[in-house]
Amino acid sequence: MEEKVSKPELRYTARLWPNHLNGEGHYIAKLKREYSEETKEMRRLPFRLTKLPDHIKHYYQEFWRKHMVVEMDQGHLHLQGSYLYQIPPEAPDLSGLKVIHPGWWLGTIKEKRFEPTHALALGIRADDARSRHDIKAHADDLSLSEQLIAYMMGTNQPNSGEDGWVLVTVDGFPLGWGKRTKDVLKSHYPGGLRWMAAP
Repeated sequence: MEEKVSKPELRYTARLWPNHLNGEGHYIAKLKREYSEETKEMRRLPFRLTKLPDHIKHYYQEFWRKHMVVEMDQGHLHLQGSYLYQIPPEAPDLSGLKVIHPGWWLGTIKEKRFEPTHALALGIRADDARSRHDIKAHADDLSLSEQLIAYMMGTNQPNSGEDGWVLVTVDGFPLGWGKRTKDVLKSHYPGGLRWMAAP
């Protein structure tokens, strides 16, 4: 049961009593923040991009040159720890806030190389990648194909071609990355998304 509010300034609040409903008691209030001219000005500040070291640019450019066919957008790149992001041009200053991912997570800098992320795979078109491996979603009996199940379980598969990163697609749609070494494609489907057993 909702309590009737007698004071006008409390008309956007409510107390839910535990003896009148299932569950614990709650207090609800609708709040609206008032911005001063100073805080409004602060909100208009742009995102503070880091200046990328030359060797980080080199690793990213090298990956793009070897594995992508579209022109690389070098604008609004931001390095946070070992993670490389592309920040939206309209992004505001986020200083002082704990943000998990401030933009499009492109990849991670690891031991003198750039490693692409799952987010990058899902944010590009299939034709953007130089090397691509397409998997059929279903077998003839309309069950999921064994090759698709194997990839999503993280199983390595035979796959001939040039060594390097391969965009794995399903019926033409990007699903994730694989890395080909000596005609074996290693699945880089994220561990947290992998299937533990075949359906």
